[in-house]
Amino acid sequence: MQDLPTTARPAILAFELGCLFRQSEATLLEGVSRIADTHHRIDLHITGERALDGIELVALDGFITHLLAALRDFDRYERGAETRKSGTPEAAAIASTAFRLVRLEAGSADATLVPIQQAEDLALPTGDPPRARIVFDKLLDAIQERWQLPRDVATSLEGARKSCGHDGAFTVRTTGREVAITRATIAAVTPGDKDQAQVQAISGRLSRLAESPDQALIRSPDGTEWVCSYEASLAPRLQTLWRTPVRATGEGRRTGPRRGAFQLDEVEPLVDGTQTQFFSPEHIPTDVLLEDQGIVSAQGLDALGAEHLFDDELEDAYLAAVFGDESG
Repeated sequence: MQDLPTTARPAILAFELGCLFRQSEATLLEGVSRIADTHHRIDLHITGERALDGIELVALDGFITHLLAALRDFDRYERGAETRKSGTPEAAAIASTAFRLVRLEAGSADATLVPIQQAEDLALPTGDPPRARIVFDKLLDAIQERWQLPRDVATSLEGARKSCGHDGAFTVRTTGREVAITRATIAAVTPGDKDQAQVQAISGRLSRLAESPDQALIRSPDGTEWVCSYEASLAPRLQTLWRTPVRATGEGRRTGPRRGAFQLDEVEPLVDGTQTQFFSPEHIPTDVLLEDQGIVSAQGLDALGAEHLFDDELEDAYLAAVFGDESG
């Protein structure tokens, strides 16, 4: 083959790269279309002063950063772990944010996410739907039902909204529903100071948490589930109390309407009530009860020691006060 002039080589190389790029782009778009058509897709519609005719890169970066933080902290809250952690996220937190951006529509702020299965090295079970979609759905459930979310989750959602401008908002569309997340929406799920009040004692039935061997669960009579952490020195004591009613002391706080986090210091079994002779599960005939109490017949009002139980003058005065004195 005849050598081409040196000046022609860049043009040919550019042509070949262009063809390769277009071929790869077509393959990618075909794969994206196939993925995005599945029922796991999540469509985002972002609005705000920084999301007009497209979205600023800084705004998009801030939106994604805060949204992922909200998902991570919500997943930790669901698992009873500390919501805000520094350093590298743990495996479960990484899996809860395993999404791929497969579409960002030109000239708008509409995007599509699809969940991806977590990597094998995370040592977590895979399933359908993927963990990331499950966590996102649970967060949407909480927002729709106006649960009081952990403050860290609400703060991250507000950060995602404000990343797109002071008037920022975003709508999440999934299969069968559409959830608008606005300033008012976030305010409704942000806990007040009362919701974060400290608790020093709880009671309920103690049980294990299979997914967290170093934690326990106490379910209170009102339905609140307290995820409890404890020191290793308390483990032998807990071994003797599984599946029994207990009273625990320590420090904790409510993290939702039916959820709480608690640090166990001491735990004691609740003493069951004892059956006395005053109550009996057996039916006792009335004659026997009367005989036991020494009752032989009806004794009348005199037995009550009320010789002047009724007074006509007092009754007349009472009726006059209630209905008014019609004599005048």
